[in-house]
Amino acid sequence: MTRPRAATRTRLDEVCSWIQEQIDARLQPLLGYATALVDLVDASGQSPLTSSAVESLNPQVESIIDGSAAIIGSGFIAAPGTVDAAPRYMLWLQQRGDAIKRLRLNFDTSDLEAYDYVDMDWYLRTDHRRCPTLVGPYLDYSGSDALVITLVVPVVAGDTFLGVVAVDLMAQAAEELITTELCQLRGDAVVVNRDRTIVATNSVRWMPGERVLRMPDQDPGGYREVLPVGDWSEWQIAVAEPEG
Repeated sequence: MTRPRAATRTRLDEVCSWIQEQIDARLQPLLGYATALVDLVDASGQSPLTSSAVESLNPQVESIIDGSAAIIGSGFIAAPGTVDAAPRYMLWLQQRGDAIKRLRLNFDTSDLEAYDYVDMDWYLRTDHRRCPTLVGPYLDYSGSDALVITLVVPVVAGDTFLGVVAVDLMAQAAEELITTELCQLRGDAVVVNRDRTIVATNSVRWMPGERVLRMPDQDPGGYREVLPVGDWSEWQIAVAEPEG
């Protein structure tokens, strides 16, 4: 009885590490972009930043988007007053066909229909945690109209929160990649985000996007092995106990 579990655990470690490597591969360019934005503040010695200074980093954002076919968009979402002393500022570039174009949204805070990102979960959580954040899958109705997973990194100069940089990944592409790895595990396996939403699974017991009743680490009777995916993602990978 113990040998199969040990073997499963070893392979589970490998799959968990592989998922973390994929996340890190998307994280590193964002960390570089965040550093470049902080360097703009240090170089100017001024606050707020200017929009022209932020836009000078557009080639870096375009490079992030070009780095993977699974990336829909990327950019900088500023804290209020950070850029041109404006209450809201977003520089977001999106892949549209063969071109990369800037997304334009309504940020007029007096308009009830405005896109007010400061109330969004991905913004609030990243500001609060001051570490990278993974959000989704969710429907990006204001941007790409696609199901996405968003990777977010805080931009902090000293103790000052300047905003976040982020990348939107196609949720389906992420699901397919992760599912391929999960299929190498013995047993029904699942990757779950902090909201208990299934990101990927190798089993017909669940559907991606479905919510499990409890996080796997809080359901010892339901799962025989559970691992956190990295230190900060708040994702878990788990192998379920057999049905029946």
